[in-house]
Amino acid sequence: MDSDKPEIGPFIAKMVGPYTAAAIEKLKQGQPGDTITRHQMAIVVGLPCGTDERGYSHVLTAIKRTRKDHRVIWKWFRDLQSWKCLEDKDKEPAMRSDLRSARKRGKKALEIGTTVDRSKLSDDERRDHTLTMTQAGMTYACNGSPLRNKLIAAHANGKQLQQPDPQKLVDLMDGGQRPENGTQ
Repeated sequence: MDSDKPEIGPFIAKMVGPYTAAAIEKLKQGQPGDTITRHQMAIVVGLPCGTDERGYSHVLTAIKRTRKDHRVIWKWFRDLQSWKCLEDKDKEPAMRSDLRSARKRGKKALEIGTTVDRSKLSDDERRDHTLTMTQAGMTYACNGSPLRNKLIAAHANGKQLQQPDPQKLVDLMDGGQRPENGTQ
């Protein structure tokens, strides 16, 4: 097998198409610190992979699938002019960048939502609007610096921080009622 042209399994090629499948096969083999340029990826995919070119969307889809299915994380680095397979030290800044983007989207959703005249909505539309505004508000609040600073302070004071349980967040939104089984 040529190292630039990975062998594509028939199942994955049917599932996502041959261009994306070729990119997935190459990217899933990535080791932390590896880089691949647009030109190298174009050879693998068989299409030009510049931002406005046909192969670019296949590469982006492959990056998402590789992250989800193979736990290999790739990110574009402008200064390198290539995609880089992230090392653990690179993953934290990437996560924070994604959270900043989510906060901005939450803020935008809130700005749009506040322009809605709820009196002109049906009961179902009003309910949906309330739910969407709640989600937007939580997205905005949970991804910001004030909450992060509180978490940093709590950690500095010896508190053990854990990943939140989504059901507990829903329970908090429901008036802070504890679940029937008495757990927190």
